[in-house]
Amino acid sequence: PSQSVDRWYNIYDPLEPVTNPPAVGDPTLADEFLDNGRERVFDIPVRNPARPETHSEVGYLESLQTAWIVRDFLLRHQAEAV
Repeated sequence: PSQSVDRWYNIYDPLEPVTNPPAVGDPTLADEFLDNGRERVFDIPVRNPARPETHSEVGYLESLQTAWIVRDFLLRHQAEAV
């Protein structure tokens, strides 16, 4: 994420071979994007039910964790707009 991004959510399925390929072994990003010791990336593991297409965005968009993140974002920005 760029320096202008205050918060980034890394939503991934630990069983998905694209986000967690065996060669990489670690799908998390939080420790790689610290800003003066402060986390700007939040790793959110989800189960993407779109089998066998586990990299499908539909499964990620349907996850409850994604819905909560979008809801919180909209509520924060709605409060700022008032």
